[in-house]
Formats: sequence, structure tokens, C-alpha cells
Amino acid sequence: MSNETARALVIAVREVAAANPDKIYIKETDAHGYSSCLYTHKDGSPGCLIGQGLAKLGIKVSHDETRNTEGIDSSNGCWPELEADDEDQAYEEVSVLVNWLSAAQGHQDVGYPWSEAVAEADAHYPSVQAYV
Repeated sequence: MSNETARALVIAVREVAAANPDKIYIKETDAHGYSSCLYTHKDGSPGCLIGQGLAKLGIKVSHDETRNTEGIDSSNGCWPELEADDEDQAYEEVSVLVNWLSAAQGHQDVGYPWSEAVAEADAHYPSVQAYV
């Protein structure tokens, strides 16, 4: 993910959370009884907080369980575009932004309302403010 895209996604996630502060994402349960956060639902509609942010930016994520359950992470290789730039400063920036996104998603995944998930991500990664 480029720094510009990561920055835009953090801003979009903040906007989604501000518009839906009390939203608690309800995970879907698959045929095997596993529940997970989905970036995109089977019908193509955006799902969780991160999925809503991606949709706001016009980034389409197909309904694919691997992509929906591995999470946003600059190192998981799930999406090639999530790889940080090689330059040290750029890498540091995208790492902070992606870690913030991961923290927001993680708090949402355990039942925090979206506004609180964002607040917790801010508390864990206060340096994100320097980039957005």
C-alpha cells in the first residue's frame, strides 16, 4: 500500500466511524460455524470498518474468505499493494498507518463500537496524527 493510499484509508476509516460511532460490527458465521469480519459481504456490499473505508475510497475487495479474514497487515502478503515502500521514511510512515488500521480492525473485531475502535487505535499509535 502506498503511503498516499494508507493515509487516505486511515482518513476514510475515521470518517466512517464518525458517521457510525455506535456501530458494532456483527461477524458473519460460515457453513463451518466460524465467524469472522468481512471486508465485503457475499452480496458485494462493504462489511466491517476497514471494508467500509476501502469502499469509500473505491477500492473493491472481492468476497474471498482468505482476504477477508487475514486482516490489514503490511507483511502478510495477502494483497501485494499492502507492501510498504523501501525508503526508510516512507516505510516508517506506511508501517504506522497500517498498524493503526490493524489496531482499529482488531478492536472492532472484539466488539468495540467503531468510534471506540478508532480511539483505541489512536491511543496505541498516537504518531499516526503526524501523517493524516
